[in-house]
Amino acid sequence: MKIYKVFFLLLVSTFIALGQNKVNQNVEVTYGVKINEEVLKEKTSNKVRFQQIKNSLYGIEEVEFQLMADKTSSLFKLKEQMSSDNDNNSQRVITAVRGNAIYYTRDSILIRKKDVFGEEMLIQDIKKEYNWEISKEQKIILGHMCYKATGYYNSYDKNGEDLKVDVYAWFAPGMPISAGPTDLNGLPGLILEASVNPRFVYYAKNLNLNPTDFEIVKPRAPKTINEQEYEVIVKDVLETIRERG
Repeated sequence: MKIYKVFFLLLVSTFIALGQNKVNQNVEVTYGVKINEEVLKEKTSNKVRFQQIKNSLYGIEEVEFQLMADKTSSLFKLKEQMSSDNDNNSQRVITAVRGNAIYYTRDSILIRKKDVFGEEMLIQDIKKEYNWEISKEQKIILGHMCYKATGYYNSYDKNGEDLKVDVYAWFAPGMPISAGPTDLNGLPGLILEASVNPRFVYYAKNLNLNPTDFEIVKPRAPKTINEQEYEVIVKDVLETIRERG
């Protein structure tokens, strides 16, 4: 019964928002990223190791990402001033939060642009399934009522073994654009806070509705592969590394 009440609230909020904000078709979001200290403490053996990891991520508060999204497409990437930064520490932090990839979606298609062992590629697949469950938890983010959803996706670890990765997101049904950090999707509203890696949390710092300078451009690269081909490449490289000891 509770889940029906939650969905009823979401639908009401969405219909009200649509009636009041019919022109809000495009959005630009700036996200920051921070350490999930509670989870990090659970996963580290002692206080010394915890502090070492925190120190290695010094400057994480300066890393920012940009999301451009509309009803059918989205583009999520590191903000330009960070991607051109040559500071070694900044680059180390960006790598740690996996911020070197560009995520582009259109309808059901997902494309990631990234460096794959020294070669720039586009990895194309359908959007990932996150198996969302929406709860009745709510909070205000940047003036918008948000609801919490939890889910997971299937991946693999460094040994090539199957891995279930838990995720969570706070989304705003008052902004019915299904997009968020990295390739998060599938919720009835814009995601303003989320964790796709247990150690880090993306959070919206600024929200710009209907920006005047708005353009979502599909990324390009010399080579395009699909997700299955990418997984074979990664697993082959990991296997080679294991064999070398």
